[in-house]
Amino acid sequence: MAPFVEMVSRAEDLYWPSGPPMSPLTGSYFTSWACFDACVGAANETIGTCIIAVGQSTRGPMDDLDSEWQRKGATLSDKTARTEFGLTQDEIVQAIRAGKLHYPPGATQKEKAEKH
Repeated sequence: MAPFVEMVSRAEDLYWPSGPPMSPLTGSYFTSWACFDACVGAANETIGTCIIAVGQSTRGPMDDLDSEWQRKGATLSDKTARTEFGLTQDEIVQAIRAGKLHYPPGATQKEKAEKH
């Protein structure tokens, strides 16, 4: 991380205006450059490529593009999701909250009625 910080700091000193007039776009352009164009290391990584790599390494069973979860209009019960995909109820709830999994309106009401 130190080489990245050093490179961005030098660029900031060289290219970032120290005073007016200063365009409001300067910060936006500089930040975009620092995150997605400023390469460091032997693999020429950027902050953006590091973020993508972390995201890909934390993928779960619902992120598989060929899975039942990804078919448009596919429906699965939470019991099937737990059994076939090895998900816990907490993972299902987290996926719903994250917008990765949707449930039909009234589904929770139906479950409550069935339990009583």
